Amino acid sequence: MPDFILRLGVIMAMLAGLLVSCQSGEPTPKEPRYRVIKAAQTAFNLEVTMTYQYDSLGRLKFVNEYPSVDDNFSAGTPTAQTTVYYSNTKPLQIDHVERKLGVPTTDSDGKVAGSKRVYNYDDQGRLTYISESKALDDFKTLKFSQAFQYDYGTDKLPTTLIVSGPPPLLERNIYSYTFIDGNAVHIKLSSTTARTTKPVVSESDVQFDTAPGVYTNFFAIYPGITSFNKNNVINTNTTMVNDERGLLVKRVKKGNYIDEVTIYTYETY
Repeated sequence: MPDFILRLGVIMAMLAGLLVSCQSGEPTPKEPRYRVIKAAQTAFNLEVTMTYQYDSLGRLKFVNEYPSVDDNFSAGTPTAQTTVYYSNTKPLQIDHVERKLGVPTTDSDGKVAGSKRVYNYDDQGRLTYISESKALDDFKTLKFSQAFQYDYGTDKLPTTLIVSGPPPLLERNIYSYTFIDGNAVHIKLSSTTARTTKPVVSESDVQFDTAPGVYTNFFAIYPGITSFNKNNVINTNTTMVNDERGLLVKRVKKGNYIDEVTIYTYETY
């Protein structure tokens, strides 16, 4: 049999095998996904570790805070624990969040056990309003502390965020955002209180890295613009370190006495 016929037969067999493979419905390998499970920070007179736990649906469920960055920190009792509660009918929407202190503190309102946030959404599933309260007497009494109100354009990114406080000061901060490539690259802030006669206005440009946002969609913990941004903000005098996976694993901010260093740990899911 001539060589060219043999070669043609081999090629046809390879094409047939490729066709069978394509028609077999074999799944295309998925890119690994990562989520943060720990953030450990050291700074002047400060050590804190935050751990993040997820439920069987992949939703953030618990955040524990420890006053140490030691590897054995989890053996101790957290100084605070945040629990995220989701809607029974819309499981991706947060219903409310409770942050409970390990040891209550005392202020002019009495014994403070922690705080509570209640979340509201529009008919498009966009977050529209969060009410945050101070929790007193083991969460038996709630006292309003601040509110977050979101306005949107044609997408799911906010054009405006209004953060307002309680009387008598009635502080009101209006943030207006310009987004490019999923990040709020320009912010205009207008601030008023019960004591001001006209708003105090400022504007700033914001730079971002290229790594996936560590806290994107972390509305349970960060109800501000951080949870909307696609990437991570590059702060002044701050060095960002990414690993071979393209993830932000270390953030170093220059300090007067010692640098503020945050180390991030991830898991695949």
